[in-house]
Amino acid sequence: MSTINTNNLNKFSTFNLILKLFNYISSKYKKDFVVLIFLTLINSFFELISLASIIPFLLTLLEPSLMSDYNLFGLNLINFFNILKIDFFVGMVFFFIIAISLSGLIRLYILWFGLKLSNQAGAELSNLVFTKAMYMSYDQHIDINSSDIISSVSLKFSTVMSVLISLIRLVSSFFLIVSIFSLTIYLNPVISLISFLTFGLFYILISFFSKSAIRRFGNVIALEQTRAIKVVQEGIGSIRDIILNNTFNYFTSQHKESIMKQNTNAAYSGFINQSPRIILEIVGMVMISAYAFILMSFAKDISLSLSYLGAFVYASLRLLPLMQQFYAGWAGLTESRAAVLDILSFLTQPSLIYNQDNNKKIFFNNNIEFKNVSFTYKNSSKLILKNFNNKICKGDKVGIKGDTGSGKSTLVDLLMGLLRPTKGYILVDDKNINTNLASWQNNISHVPQNIFLADASIAENIAFGIPKKFIDYEKVKKAAISADIHEVIEGRPNKYNELVGEKGIKLSGGQRQRIGIARALYKDATIIIFDEATNALDELTEKNVLSTIFKLDKDITIVIISHKSTNLNSCNNIIKLS
Repeated sequence: MSTINTNNLNKFSTFNLILKLFNYISSKYKKDFVVLIFLTLINSFFELISLASIIPFLLTLLEPSLMSDYNLFGLNLINFFNILKIDFFVGMVFFFIIAISLSGLIRLYILWFGLKLSNQAGAELSNLVFTKAMYMSYDQHIDINSSDIISSVSLKFSTVMSVLISLIRLVSSFFLIVSIFSLTIYLNPVISLISFLTFGLFYILISFFSKSAIRRFGNVIALEQTRAIKVVQEGIGSIRDIILNNTFNYFTSQHKESIMKQNTNAAYSGFINQSPRIILEIVGMVMISAYAFILMSFAKDISLSLSYLGAFVYASLRLLPLMQQFYAGWAGLTESRAAVLDILSFLTQPSLIYNQDNNKKIFFNNNIEFKNVSFTYKNSSKLILKNFNNKICKGDKVGIKGDTGSGKSTLVDLLMGLLRPTKGYILVDDKNINTNLASWQNNISHVPQNIFLADASIAENIAFGIPKKFIDYEKVKKAAISADIHEVIEGRPNKYNELVGEKGIKLSGGQRQRIGIARALYKDATIIIFDEATNALDELTEKNVLSTIFKLDKDITIVIISHKSTNLNSCNNIIKLS
């Protein structure tokens, strides 16, 4: 099996990939993103007010007399508080507390709103990926490894959430950086520009030199996430052989290698992501110290200088984390590129679309006809079937036999509409099944060699895929009686509510097959296909199950694939493939 192809998406920049991903988010969450930007703008305003209020607050504490000449954005605070008949000192303290508190409360709300939004939008995307995977055509499923689907729905879902969080961080930190920088420019243009250019150039250089490394780490993490799931699937799925062959070490070492690669690359990426802040904190303190020295050396008024210094210190304490947050958001998006590619590759897959025209419903009343049917698999030139012709009448017991690779399973996949003929047609009462595939498939049930049983009750497995509250228990019992499994179920402590265990581990092989037959009958199918359904059973159990199959309603058309000719003795229509 191959992995999903991402070559057609690889040409896009990370930013364009994020925009493409954003297109799949519902309008509700898109509106929430707009609300978040609006909240960020409001927060920027209050951040600006709280920062600007530091200078008059410190002046009030250090030298109140200077406040008579100090204006905050053109507003003389002494006159303002006199008009309100509020004591200046009390008013100034409360003004500062209110400004700082409002800014903090808005930041808290934005944090909650952003995390809620990213998680809910991420969950929606995860479900959309799973839905897309479920609605892919059967030949697409053949071509894709299930570990790719599982990792994209589960592990890479968390990466998608981190992408959305990174996007939110980028937007919010950008507006806050602009507002804080604007005020520092207003206070001291020269120092502000020097500081901003120093910090900005540092992050630009770090981004330039680390971009390829971060992307490489992200590629390895995405690749190893899929590989780790594949190893777990193969290990758990083949546990009997592993125990018998004592090959535990192979699988555990493969898993350890994959997990170590993931975590090592995550550590490298995390270091590149977080280390700039530590370096800049040192640089920032040195610059603040230098600014303090210059300011105090040439200051004409110590109190005013200390107030300005306090404002710059506070601005630095807010600006450095914001710049780091902006950089971390960019790094997060860059690292997640590979995971975003994998998610988008699923979202852009064509979905299985049924033509469900009620005027073209297909009912099987007379016969099924294969007319010059040929088939070859995608990317292969070998014809599995060539100009195949046959007619199946309603109520026939059809046996299909042939050597391995002769096309037995392919033939029934074509009959079930899972695959489409490369050439030719399959007609049911003179109607092409592809005119309304969903309607045709409503007539069919399939019983494979390995019945999939969910870790649920017997009733839920017979009425598979139907919510528990909608199960018709009388119909379940009737199907079980016809499948000759009713008495066995009744003998269990919880009867039809008995749990079967993972993959039906609590049932015998014959019981699992009979549950499969009951499932087929519950559907009221007019055609039941048994694809090597009894091959894994012992001789006596196989004989009993076959007896049950051939005693089913005479109007039900039975199609049996078997490599044992004796299993087809009761068939009236034998198809031999070579």
